[in-house]
Order: sequence, then C-alpha cells, then structure tokens
Amino acid sequence: MEPQKNITGLVRQKTYFSILQLLNSIISNNKYADMPISKLFKSEDFSSSEKAAVFELTYGILRHRARIDHIIENASSAVISSLELNTLNTLRICTYQALFKDVKATGVINNAVALSAKNPNFSGFIKRTIEGILRNKENVIFPDRDKTPIDYISTYHSHPLWIVEKWAIELEGTGGPAKYIGRDMRTAHAGLSITESDWQVGVNNLTATFNKFNVPQQETDDMLAIVSGLKSVIVEI
Repeated sequence: MEPQKNITGLVRQKTYFSILQLLNSIISNNKYADMPISKLFKSEDFSSSEKAAVFELTYGILRHRARIDHIIENASSAVISSLELNTLNTLRICTYQALFKDVKATGVINNAVALSAKNPNFSGFIKRTIEGILRNKENVIFPDRDKTPIDYISTYHSHPLWIVEKWAIELEGTGGPAKYIGRDMRTAHAGLSITESDWQVGVNNLTATFNKFNVPQQETDDMLAIVSGLKSVIVEI
C-alpha cells in the first residue's frame, strides 16, 4: 500500500501499526503517553514526518477520545465498551484522520483495511463503520447544547463529566446562569474505577483548553484549585 501523504511528508503504513500498538498499551495499562512514545522512537527508525504523526495521532486521540467515541457509536450498532481494544483503537485512528486530518476518504478507508487485516472477524465491521463516519461526519448528532449543556460539553469537547458538572456547580454558586441538578460527585462517580492517571489526563486537558483560549493565569489557577478539591471523592484507584 502506498504511504499516505500529510502536510509534513510521507507516513508509512508501519507507522500506523506502531501508533495502534502504542494506544493499546497506553490505554490498557493507564500509562502516560510520553514514556511509551520515547521508547518507541528509540526502537524504530521513523522520519521526522512519521514522528510528527505519532505525536499528533496519539495525543490527539487521547485528547478528543469522548468526541471520537461518540461518533463511532453513532456510525455503528456497537457499544464502545463492548469493543475489543485493538478494534476500537483502529476505529479511533481512522476517525481522527477523517475529522482532523487532510486525508482523502480513500486514504482513510485504505488505512482502516490495512490496520484490520490481521483481525478478519472485524475487518468488514471496521470498514463499514469508517465509511459511515466519512459519509455523515458533518451531520453527527451530539447532546443538545441548550437542553443538556453538561452532556454536550463533556462529549463534544471531551472533558470528563465530573469536571463539567463541577463547573456548573461553581458557576451557579458564583452567580452564573448554569443550574446543576445532578448527583453529588461521589455518587456520580462511584464504581467507575477512575485512576490517578485518568484524573491527570482530565486535568491536563483542562489546562490545555485554558491555554488554547488564553484564559488569564489567575482564573486558570482558581479553576484548577476548585477541581483539585474533588479528587478525593472521584479517584478510586
């Protein structure tokens, strides 16, 4: 198969296999991404454009995972939690390309076929799902922004639900327009097995969002302080 061309150069198919294995390892073991990526670069001879692809796809998928998973669920009959991790991460890689990269539809589909070649029981499902995503990516139905703003923000912007719920509580408490009527934080997250790693990913995503929109440092620090007060009732492992 011909390598795909992106803004920075050519990316060989083996790079996408490496990204798939990398995501499987990071997610299944609740790892941070930096050390596994560093280890991968020491063991594989990647070009600069391939290293850029590894960084973007790995961190991009982790950052936008809730939005990507919502789109996958809406394009298939499968429930995300029921999918085997290798199948799910194959879909995530190709969905990310379809949403955020300047890759032709044929290139995305070819990548889906190649990544699923060793998984013949699901290769047809993966290909059909990606084709559906490509057809309907501009018409995905997300939670209603006005009727269920907490669910919308959590899903579309891929922020942990507990953070968005906390925002609503704090905004209401400081005179903002939002009114939170959900469960308390301990009850809402009981049994979810949220780990220290999960918590840190959420905090990192929150900080990155503040930086992206140039939120002043004082407001950023204030919000992070509010969020940190919830850690003891949310993190279970």
